[in-house]
Amino acid sequence: MNQELLNQFLSLLEASSSFKLLSPEKQTAIRSNYENAADEQLEQGIQTLKEDQVVTAKLEAESKRIEEELVKQMVLVKGVLKVVKKNELKTAEAADDAASSKEMQGVLDELGVTGSTPKKEEPKPRKKFLGIF
Repeated sequence: MNQELLNQFLSLLEASSSFKLLSPEKQTAIRSNYENAADEQLEQGIQTLKEDQVVTAKLEAESKRIEEELVKQMVLVKGVLKVVKKNELKTAEAADDAASSKEMQGVLDELGVTGSTPKKEEPKPRKKFLGIF
């Protein structure tokens, strides 16, 4: 067994995020198993841990990208909700205005006042002066 390979393996193992998730007892058991491992087993373990690091880095990057996309989507949803609330308020105000207008028209009808306003007389078109004498 090569001590340098064991140290490299243990260093990679300690840095592994999946190894850190294990209980202290399981971590100790794994260390103990590899302390007496053959060089070939250590090399294979080192290769596996390096591959694990690459996969973990890719997954973390993808996770971060997804998280950022979710934040963007949440901002968009909040914007849409804000617009919907504004539209609901405008609709409610328009409905209130329509109801008030109907009530006012009912009061005017009871009083015998017509609800229409006199139309403005449009000016009649002027006759063109042809300049003939």
